[in-house]
Amino acid sequence: EVRDSGRGSEPGLYVCVAPSGLRSFVFRFRHEGKSKKLTIGPVSLAEARRAAREARNLRDNARRVIAGLQASYAELTGIKALKIKHNNVLGYYIEVPPKQAERMGEPFIHRQTIASGVRYTTVELGDLEDRIRSAADKALAQAKQAEAEIAKGQVRGPMHGVPYAA
Repeated sequence: EVRDSGRGSEPGLYVCVAPSGLRSFVFRFRHEGKSKKLTIGPVSLAEARRAAREARNLRDNARRVIAGLQASYAELTGIKALKIKHNNVLGYYIEVPPKQAERMGEPFIHRQTIASGVRYTTVELGDLEDRIRSAADKALAQAKQAEAEIAKGQVRGPMHGVPYAA
């Protein structure tokens, strides 16, 4: 691994060259106290730097982005008690008091009703959650798919098999 140290460099961005000569970029960072790694490729150094900046920005500002989305949904519905919450089962969801549920129309999708509230989601919230949680998961899935294709003899070129962030 070689650290990105040129003009416009991104802290935590490295270039990895495999024994086969394939090149990829790795962005190492910490999120919620855990070490994370995002593999980016096949892309240019400029594109890798942009992807690393985007991942860092989302990591650093996820709470602010969620709070901004909560404020816009509260304004849209007129429900001051509207909250965006997270749990390990539903992921991110919007919760409103049961008496306010009738005010939730488009674009809100009903997820769950419990005694203390009614839970919804939106396509926008789902997309945001995907970007927050799954950049590394997508890269791993792409690498596994490429590995299976290579095993079947379906080689697309010298960079085939290098995971990239979508």
